[in-house]
Amino acid sequence: MNDDFGQFIKELRKKNILTQKELADQLNISDKAVSKWEVGDSYPDISLLIPISNIFNVTVDELLKCKYNIKERKGEITKNLIIFNIAANIILIIVIIVFLLITLYENNTGASIELAVVDKEEYIFISLITVLGLSILSFVYNLLQYKKIGSEMKK
Repeated sequence: MNDDFGQFIKELRKKNILTQKELADQLNISDKAVSKWEVGDSYPDISLLIPISNIFNVTVDELLKCKYNIKERKGEITKNLIIFNIAANIILIIVIIVFLLITLYENNTGASIELAVVDKEEYIFISLITVLGLSILSFVYNLLQYKKIGSEMKK
């Protein structure tokens, strides 16, 4: 029998942090059946292909071919990057607005709110450094994700 299928099932199971017993329980089969798949002694029943693909979040095509469809996965990763970028930009905008509101806030006496910093220039400098730091973190994360996409495409 083909060991690729068993290896792929094992890889997917471990990636999803499932034991053979946990996977078997989700499919209402014995853990011995899962073990037989992984060592290449047998294949799952055809009626289990869709439930298996749903558990591992892969297509039946990927399951049968024993490899990921990189074009589909790239689109999924790109979608996640776009969502992350939007969220990161919203957070940066909120941080900037909060810093500006604190800077402009005046209490009832007309005096500026007292901060731990000595003057507004120092406060603005700290604010800009914070925004810069968040931007750098966002950039590094995106760079690592693009690198991940590149390495997956080479496989």
